[in-house]
Amino acid sequence: ASASASAKANAYRARTQRRSSKRLRRTTAKEDCIHAFLNLRDQTEMCLQEVADMAISKTPHPLTLARLRSSIHNYGPILNINQRSAIGGTLLVDCCRARCIRESVILACVRELVCVYGACPMIPATEGAMHQRVKVKVKVTAPVPVPAPSATNMTRSTTTSNTATKSNNNDENDKNNNKKKQESQRYGNTLPALVVASARGMPSVVQFLLDRNPRLRNEYGTSRFRLFKNSRKSISGTYTPSEFATGMMEAEMEYGASKRELKALEQCIRLLREEGEKE
Repeated sequence: ASASASAKANAYRARTQRRSSKRLRRTTAKEDCIHAFLNLRDQTEMCLQEVADMAISKTPHPLTLARLRSSIHNYGPILNINQRSAIGGTLLVDCCRARCIRESVILACVRELVCVYGACPMIPATEGAMHQRVKVKVKVTAPVPVPAPSATNMTRSTTTSNTATKSNNNDENDKNNNKKKQESQRYGNTLPALVVASARGMPSVVQFLLDRNPRLRNEYGTSRFRLFKNSRKSISGTYTPSEFATGMMEAEMEYGASKRELKALEQCIRLLREEGEKE
């Protein structure tokens, strides 16, 4: 009798139980962790997109330290500060790539990200697929002049000398192209913040990043940087920060840049060279 009464009570309770929303149902610890991770990822992605937009826009809201803090606080307070965006950028690299703002503002933003929010300068951004297969133009130095051959062997000696010179130049081109190809395959299409700061000629940012981690000077980066004197020309490839800065300075000089205009690039090269001598 008691069993039948209990069964009837349970059946009545099941019939009269009110329906509950799935949003209010209890979740497991695993589901809570997944939800928190996805929320953190999405909030960080929105912050990355907002900072990237400010970095490339001249008006109406260019990047400033106050706007960077406001964006982080708006989407935070907890963000994955080293996360890459859907297009491959990081907060640190996007700040270094910011346009139409002073170097002091970029340095303030970089210092804020590294010292306050814990951004790691060793984590690079990733460039698009168009930078993975790079054609590097190698300058061929003029051949060393040879003494004039004798009259009897003039034609033969000259032909042999020209053939040897062309062969040496072709070998040098193939060697350099193979080296750059191997470097591009090894390092992928990564872009560290120090490469951007060096190529753009920002010595204060270069000094700050080197003080945080001197090994950054040996990191390779793949990207394309337009020249200041001729914006239709650019330098692209896979290089170290020192190689990018040197290549930019040589290219700017070819298009008429004065030493005074290249002072910042010279300071970047000197800082990188001095750091290399310490090692």
